[in-house]
Formats: sequence, structure tokens, C-alpha cells
Amino acid sequence: ASIGTGRPVAGFAKVAGVGFHYDVVLALDLSRSTNEFAEADVDGDGRADDTFKGRDSIFAAQLAAAEAFLRSIEELPRNRNGERIRVGIVSYAGEERYHLDPEDRDLEMSDATILRLAERDARTRLALTSDYGAARSQLRKLAREQPVGMTNAAAGVGRALIELGGREGAY
Repeated sequence: ASIGTGRPVAGFAKVAGVGFHYDVVLALDLSRSTNEFAEADVDGDGRADDTFKGRDSIFAAQLAAAEAFLRSIEELPRNRNGERIRVGIVSYAGEERYHLDPEDRDLEMSDATILRLAERDARTRLALTSDYGAARSQLRKLAREQPVGMTNAAAGVGRALIELGGREGAY
């Protein structure tokens, strides 16, 4: 599927019950590799900026896709003021020293362990909310950050699941 300007969107949605209320957490990669060229004219200026940390980086593409997603759900029928769809934002990037740490090997997975690992390399930037203006504001703040560190998508997914589940550690 794609949203608006043809940016790919992937995932699964399941309708449960009759309420049709959804929670969506956008998990954004803030690792150093997202400074690379996205192989596309992300900013729509007609030129491909293929420089490291350029305007057409993977990081910029993520932010543009998140913004396009917000616009698309705002326009959905029966979702005035976010009454049906709440959004949250999580970012993730790991520090190399943790990936080399022997204490991470052979961990027993429990809710507490998942929470500890998710908090280490991922942050909740915006708890689930119907305030899409707050989500846009958070995306603007993220745009001013500089991606660093290693990719740790598992931490991002773990943090997003904690937020979606409202478990201990959720904001």
C-alpha cells in the first residue's frame, strides 16, 4: 500500500469488536544509517540529494511518511479530532557498546527483560494521543535531531508494543 505521495506503508490491521477504535505507534529509526540517501527525491524539489545527511535521506523519508500518514488518518470519515485513531511515536537507535555486551547473551525473556531492553535503545517520544498537532510537533522536534548509533529495530518494536499494550513502563 502507499499513502499520498507513493511512500510505502506496510503492516497488519485487524478489526476487533464493533468500536472501530485503533491505536497506531510509529516506530522511527534514528540510527546513523538513516543519514544515507533514500534513493528518491524525498523533499519533492526535483533533485536527488544523494549526500550523507542530505535532504533526501532515509531519515527525511521516514519523517515525510509519518507526516503523510497523519494527514491521511485525519481525513478519514468518522475520525474527526482523532476520535477513532490514536497515534504514538517511538524512536530507536542502539549504542554499539550494548550490542557487544556479554550480559545480553542468553537472556531469559520476560516482560521485565523486554521492558529493560526496550528502554535502553528506544524512547517513547509521544504517548498514544488523538492530538495530531502534538504528533506533528514531535516530528518537527525529531527532524532537528541527528541520527546516531546502530539500528535496533527490536527495541523499537518492543517499545511500541509496550505502548500499545499499556503495560508497565508505558507512558
